[in-house]
Order: sequence, then C-alpha cells, then structure tokens
Amino acid sequence: MHTKTSTLIGLAKLGRYLVTHGQPDHGKRYLLAARRSYDWLFTPTYGASLTGWIPERPGVGYSETCCAADVLELAEVLASCAELAPEFRAWSGLHDDVERMAVNVPAATQIRFTPELVNYLQACYGPDAPAQLDLARKFNGTWSSTFFPNDLCRHDGVILGGCCMYSGVTTLHTGWHDALQWADGTLQVNYFLTRSSPQAEITTAQPARGEARIRLRQPCMVRVRVPAWLTPGKMRFSIDGSDLQTTGLVDATGRFVSLGPCAAGACVDIHFPLEERTTSEQMGGKTFTACWRGNYVVRMEPAGDFLPLFPP
Repeated sequence: MHTKTSTLIGLAKLGRYLVTHGQPDHGKRYLLAARRSYDWLFTPTYGASLTGWIPERPGVGYSETCCAADVLELAEVLASCAELAPEFRAWSGLHDDVERMAVNVPAATQIRFTPELVNYLQACYGPDAPAQLDLARKFNGTWSSTFFPNDLCRHDGVILGGCCMYSGVTTLHTGWHDALQWADGTLQVNYFLTRSSPQAEITTAQPARGEARIRLRQPCMVRVRVPAWLTPGKMRFSIDGSDLQTTGLVDATGRFVSLGPCAAGACVDIHFPLEERTTSEQMGGKTFTACWRGNYVVRMEPAGDFLPLFPP
C-alpha cells in the first residue's frame, strides 16, 4: 500500500497541474481516479479509519505509520483542488480528514517515555532491562512503525524501523501545513491547530475547549472554514473584541466564513461548541467505539491489551 499510495499522490499532483495549465479534461480524469482510490481505502474491503489507523494491506490487523503519512498527504492534495472546478467544491471537506488523521493515531504513536511505557519495556526486557532501556531511550520522540488497534504494542515489544519513523514526522507536518493556506493576499484557515506562519499565528484550546485565536502579522483577507461537524450559526467571531454577525459572511457552499480585510496586528477570536459524539470504528477486524470531541478522539473502547492509544 505504501508504494501504491505514493503513486496516487503523484497522480493527484499531476492532475492539479494539468487543470491549472490548460488541460482540464485530462487533469480532472486523474483527480477523479485518485479520489476513487482514496475513498476505497476507507471501505470495509481495505479497512482504513479516519482516526489515522491505516493498515499496510487490505484487512490486516496492524497499521503502519508510513501508510498514514501517504494517506494524509493524498487527502491534502485532493483538498487543495476544491476551488479548481464546481464538481470538486465538496472536496474542501477533506481538510477534516487531514485534521482527524493527523491529531489522533499519528500523534498517539509517537514514542514518549512515559512511566507506563517504561514499565512495559522493563517487563519485556526482564533481567536485561537496565542496559536495554538505555538503548531504547535513544528512540524517544521517534515513531512506532507497526501498531495494533488501540494499542501501541504487542506482547513482545514496540516495533521500530525503516521508513515509518521518519514518516511520523511527515504525518504531523502535513497536519500542521494544511491548517493554514496563503494565496494572493488571502489567509484561509482550514481548521484550528496551533500553528505559526509569516502571515499569522493561530492557537487553539481544542480538544479541551472550543476556542481559537488568530493573530495577524500582515494585512490580509481572512476566510475560516467551518468544520464538517459544526454549522456556521454556532460559531461566534470577534475582531479586537468587537463581535461579528456571521449573517452574510458565509459563502455559497455554507462552509467558509469570509471576515473580509483585516489589519496587521488584528486579533480574531472564535468560539464554538465541542459536543461529543460517538462512532463505530472498524480496525484490524475488530469493532471499537470512539468518542470524539470535534475532530479529536478523547476515548476509545475497548482498550488495547498493553498500551492503549486512547484509554477509555
């Protein structure tokens, strides 16, 4: 899957280039082919989950970090095509997919030497634990390569190696990069993730609270995408402490709020409800109940046997 999905990323980028360089029919055909393959990954036949749990092959019981990196990048490229043609307009919803897949499983599978991980490794290493733990700590901050449904480990340890460890960096970078777009004097906020750019700095209190703040470093037009789980009427905006009414600011798609021109130094505050919802997630042939707050998984049941990614 890793090599094939990398090819799909290239196909989507080629399609985008052709649409914007005078060959729209060819470009659209390539983009639609890439989108069909992307959608197929999330069918029961393949078994990927929008939590960011992406199996290496159809139906297998483990996920690989490199596969998540590929699917995230593919979703970002397809989402960037939403403005290219009317038939692609709904593809802006793929920004939600990028956020979900970046902030959940890939973030949870980064190796952190918590007391729980140390206790687990000591049990695995037995008498050799002191020396083995000294070596293991050199991998602090890297990524698990292969992991299991709602579990970082299996009975014999954490699996590291190969392309997966640097692909972990790719997953977080893709999520970070896609949060903001800048083009032709317009700042577009695709979702609320703490991120800094030459044009603006955005901070968020998610998943604890539905709050975000945008501090502008340059004068620009500002567009904010409404997440799929929210309606524009539930979002409250203020600029430098003055409340804005969203009536008349929402575009024809119902997914973007246009705040108009904003001055450098302006502070945009956004408040929205974070209602919890549950979904049934099929991963590795097992069924899990995920509790979401916005696009963040805050609990999952049942827990894994060793080190749950999302404790219940």
